[in-house]
Amino acid sequence: MITETYPDLKSLWYNVTLRMMLEPDLWDALKAPRIFSFTNVLTAQTHQLDGDLSQVGFTKARWTRFLNRYVDHTTLSSWLQKAKEAEGLTSLLWKTKTKEGDHTGGECMVGMSFRPSNNTLTVYSREVEFPTRGLLDAAFINRIGFYLDRGDLKVVWMIGGLQLSMLHSIPFLVKEGKLDQMLALDTKTGSYLRYMTNHLTNGHEVKYGPAKRMKKRWDSINAGTLELVPISGLSLGGR
Repeated sequence: MITETYPDLKSLWYNVTLRMMLEPDLWDALKAPRIFSFTNVLTAQTHQLDGDLSQVGFTKARWTRFLNRYVDHTTLSSWLQKAKEAEGLTSLLWKTKTKEGDHTGGECMVGMSFRPSNNTLTVYSREVEFPTRGLLDAAFINRIGFYLDRGDLKVVWMIGGLQLSMLHSIPFLVKEGKLDQMLALDTKTGSYLRYMTNHLTNGHEVKYGPAKRMKKRWDSINAGTLELVPISGLSLGGR
């Protein structure tokens, strides 16, 4: 379990990712190549997020897919307008779009509420995978704060299950120059990473879909061909 306060969304996302790799006492469960932390409450003093989706190997298409999956633009636009004008103690709730059968346990991001009296956005997530999906979710939260236009929002992010995939973390570690450091760890983190990187670089054909995607992202980062997707330029779409 992680209960921690960070200066902004960028430091929350970045530091939680590294802490999950480096601090085994945060782990509540392991299922290779994933590490789990349950019942987390993460706080950012502001919604600011200076970053780029390419930090985890994502392209603009992945942002569009995220919006199509979770956002009903009519209900979001209505909620944003009410939240922009809201006053007092009442908390205003917005829920993500439901799609039956897409996730065994239900939606990963459930919704968020805004309370004007303390300028706080509370986000409710059933599951979040860091650093990948965590960056998408954080970018969405940041864009909500931008469109609300009420100054710096405090963000309280309640995450039932925070997981970190060592396979999906490889592009992030390559981009941040931290892969060698993590490979040297004498922990489950290092063991999982060594197995995964060997699988991607041993010269054999990579057939497993997620592994193929990670290898493609890794190669793109090394070649300098990965498209930049600044979070500051992302639109919520449909508005």
